[in-house]
Amino acid sequence: MDLSKAVGKPVRVQFMRWDEQGWTHYAPASLVDVRGGVDANGNITAYDWVQWTQGGGGIYTSRELLGAGPGSDTPVANTIPTSIAGGGANTENTSPWMTVKAKGAYRLVSKAFPSEGGIFQTGAVRAPGAQQATLADAQLMDMLAVAANMDSLAFRIQNINMDPNAAEPGERWAGVLQAAAAGAGWKPWVSGSGAAAQKGDIVKGRGIANSHHGGSYAASVADISVNKKTGKITVDHVYAAQDAGLTVNPNLVENQMLGSTIQGVSRALNEQIRFSKSYVTSTDWVTYGHLRFKDSPGVTNIVVQRIDKPSLGSGEPPTCPIVGSIANAFYDATGVRLHEAPFTPARVRATLAAAAAGKPVVPGA
Repeated sequence: MDLSKAVGKPVRVQFMRWDEQGWTHYAPASLVDVRGGVDANGNITAYDWVQWTQGGGGIYTSRELLGAGPGSDTPVANTIPTSIAGGGANTENTSPWMTVKAKGAYRLVSKAFPSEGGIFQTGAVRAPGAQQATLADAQLMDMLAVAANMDSLAFRIQNINMDPNAAEPGERWAGVLQAAAAGAGWKPWVSGSGAAAQKGDIVKGRGIANSHHGGSYAASVADISVNKKTGKITVDHVYAAQDAGLTVNPNLVENQMLGSTIQGVSRALNEQIRFSKSYVTSTDWVTYGHLRFKDSPGVTNIVVQRIDKPSLGSGEPPTCPIVGSIANAFYDATGVRLHEAPFTPARVRATLAAAAAGKPVVPGA
């Protein structure tokens, strides 16, 4: 109104794409250092998780910036808590469904970045922090299965905490894992065992993962193709299973699952905030890449109906495990691990080149 008075004419103020993408809230940055142990029988014996992350988009932010959390290095035996004070989505996917056999062999430390560092402000984007944590956790589960010479699905089922008093109901986690596997026609094998036999530039792999955010239980199987020459990952098909309790409107829930899964694929493969020392530079749909229609995967939704359980949310859970299932599928195809997302062609080429040269892959390099 003041502008109109000053010029004596109507003034149009238009919010542009570069305004929104250049001055918005972003998903939290995250760095995870995780390791684990497994015995000769395929039982998890240790789980050690250290994570640095930004404050979340809800009530946790104030607590973290005030120094009230997160942060705990108290060992916990046999059960995995769903969160540590202030951790929110960043700690709910540290395998809360598994059990650690050795007493006192579980440690979780989650620390917030200091606010004075000039980092971007985070917001309540879809499942904030869940994919970041799942990328590390799902691959660790896969690595332990390989170390035990076990099928990845069988390994997860064996190590699920089936204690009826557990914070995370094990039978519901087993249910979504088995549903996704059944939908995909899963056949047991040791991940990566056939990578060396694949010839040519195009190799294929399959991976499985489970994680969640906001209550429901989700698991996915991803079938991918990797062009080792160009570095492009193509997600051919995703089998997404979800247990949202009593599903009143299956068609509506499947629509939510479809959008959530495809968005998860886009985040895993393409979406990355780019910036200079002064401002965000990824301010349109070219500089901020996202999945195109031509690259959209086939999706099979599997609704695990639980008529005896309360209804839960369906907007976020299926987007959470997809990054883990893609990463595990990449290892199955190539025998190499991806440590940083998104899995852009340049990052894939660099990772494969470093592995071929026998050099460590350093995230962010």
